[in-house]
Amino acid sequence: MRVISHHAGLVSGPGLYTMPAATYHADPSPAPSLSSGIARTLLDETPRHAFQKHPRLGGTAEDARSRKLDLGSVAHAILSGEGRDVVVVDADAYTTKAAREARDEAIEAGHTPVLRNDLRKAERMVGAVQARLARTPGAERAFLDGRAETALIWRDRLGVWGRAMLDWWGPDPTEIWDLKTTSGGLSDRAIASRIADGLDIQEHWYRRGLARLCPELAGRLRFRFVFVETAEPFECRIIELTGDQRWLGERKAVTAAVLFRRGLSTGEWPGYPAEIARVESPDWVARQWEARELSDPLLRDLGAELTLAHSPDQPDTEIAA
Repeated sequence: MRVISHHAGLVSGPGLYTMPAATYHADPSPAPSLSSGIARTLLDETPRHAFQKHPRLGGTAEDARSRKLDLGSVAHAILSGEGRDVVVVDADAYTTKAAREARDEAIEAGHTPVLRNDLRKAERMVGAVQARLARTPGAERAFLDGRAETALIWRDRLGVWGRAMLDWWGPDPTEIWDLKTTSGGLSDRAIASRIADGLDIQEHWYRRGLARLCPELAGRLRFRFVFVETAEPFECRIIELTGDQRWLGERKAVTAAVLFRRGLSTGEWPGYPAEIARVESPDWVARQWEARELSDPLLRDLGAELTLAHSPDQPDTEIAA
């Protein structure tokens, strides 16, 4: 499980690497690789969109200055300790030319810029995460012992190259930890929605890559998401996927990998089909309206008038001026 230091360009083959974020996001694999983000685009949008977003296919290498820098980026850099250095921009907002230049210079140097007020907020977020981990059996040493930002580059058994970046690996080599910030709350429903929207794909793809590179870990890996709110009181939850969620994540990830393989082999990356389509509404939409018809006093008051309006026997009526 030797981790190789890599700084720029393509890697020579499969392995565990440390590398700058810009190098990773430019895709340093020997051939264009599938990341969990591209897998989500393949499934949520179309292969054509995935081709356009991929830095080695239709897209271009990402300009570091265009990357989204949010509190999550700063919190991760602080929590991991081994992430990119945080550089404080002495301003309240990026409204002045000097502040924007300081931000861009920090990003180009491989650092994480943060406004002074945001840094204090990120530090409180990290404190909340650390306190929760310390009180949680089985999570006490997460983000303390282990490795930060380990890049995985592997040749998948499906024939495509895979790519992933582990937020935190360890302290036990069977443990993967991933920090997620949220402004949408930490209810079961909110987290389940985040999982269904693609975290299940990420979970499988990361476990799949590490098991491919370290076969002795296959079947033993545990992946935990650490969710933290981006507003006070910075509540946290530590989440493992259920068996059903993991099964679905594998189905999605394998489907994306096959689509990616087909695109690479044929050179064809189709968009949406040229057809007149129907889009079904979720079942809950109709149930929600039916519930409103029964519970809304205004609608209930329509009573027989509404029933007649829905009937083919409704007579022609004229509203007096």
